[in-house]
Amino acid sequence: KVGSPKSAEFLNQFEQAFPMVDIESQLVQLQPDIIYVHSLNDIETLKRIVAFPCQKIRFFHDQRAFCLRDHKYTTIGKKPCAKKLGLDCYSCLGFLKPSSMPWKVGLRTLGELKASLKLNQQFDRVLVGSNYMAEQLKMHDFDAEKLAVATLFSNALRPADQETPLVLGSSTSSNLADSPVSKRKKQLLFVGQLVTGKGLDTLLEALAKSAHEVELVVCGTGKMEQNYQRQSEALGLSPRVRFLGHQNSDQLRKHYQRADAVVIPSRAPETFCLVGLEALANGTPVIASNTGGMNEWLKPNVNGLEFEANNSAQLAFSIDRYFSDVRLQTRLRQFALKSDYGHFAPEQHINLVHNLMTSMMEAA
Repeated sequence: KVGSPKSAEFLNQFEQAFPMVDIESQLVQLQPDIIYVHSLNDIETLKRIVAFPCQKIRFFHDQRAFCLRDHKYTTIGKKPCAKKLGLDCYSCLGFLKPSSMPWKVGLRTLGELKASLKLNQQFDRVLVGSNYMAEQLKMHDFDAEKLAVATLFSNALRPADQETPLVLGSSTSSNLADSPVSKRKKQLLFVGQLVTGKGLDTLLEALAKSAHEVELVVCGTGKMEQNYQRQSEALGLSPRVRFLGHQNSDQLRKHYQRADAVVIPSRAPETFCLVGLEALANGTPVIASNTGGMNEWLKPNVNGLEFEANNSAQLAFSIDRYFSDVRLQTRLRQFALKSDYGHFAPEQHINLVHNLMTSMMEAA
């Protein structure tokens, strides 16, 4: 059952798909063997699902279940947060939320989130997409025996004309690995939503501080787009920063392969960050903030560089270090090209989920 509008392409994968209307009656009629829940936070609906007598799996993709602000970075200072849900969240002002009435302020309480967490702790198994998320759930008192990590995947790890996962280091890659940066225009790439948590403002500040004349290509849209365009103008970066908006997978593949490095300046802790994995799978090193689950794929000084979130001076230093050291560029790129990313392929995730469901049904 789906709780929000979905594309026809998504719905066609299922024998049946319909909206949640009266979940209690629907479960009685359907008599499912397993209920798989993803992105559902409504407490009353969760209560009805938990009460139904069958096996249940919960997948946690993000951190909304244990952050009043949803994003795990502070309102004041915009610093990444690694704390457990608790009274400190009120000092972060996370209890304030937008209201449908412009003259009112909405409120969100710890009690609501804690009630939701208790319900989710009653699921038979809990799936997450990274070890970082598994640690977050353990910190919030989830039973470690119930947790399973089904590593996230990307269809971008497949060559455009093949059905098998992309294993780079072969002729499938058209990356400009052998083209010295010094002989062509230096280019960095940002891919992601243009929202505060993704930290594009930190990257723009770093470019202004960098000793190198670097072009930045920005792929993505979001509510902060105009703010970032104005920031770019104010910093005198407009001639070097291109905002391309949304790009499809084929366009992104070309951008990855043209870029000298992909920068991920997130201040909100990433639960995994597929952008970095996609960059590496196309042979492009990554310069990323040291937040969240980046270490699932980022190996500092091996396939990329890391810096402290929000620290534009440190990011500028990393950019300058990268473009000043041809041997470093070559080493990082070669490691990215020669690595096998098969364990991040869709089949790995699907097989784990399938095997988990099969074992749960057999045990029941």
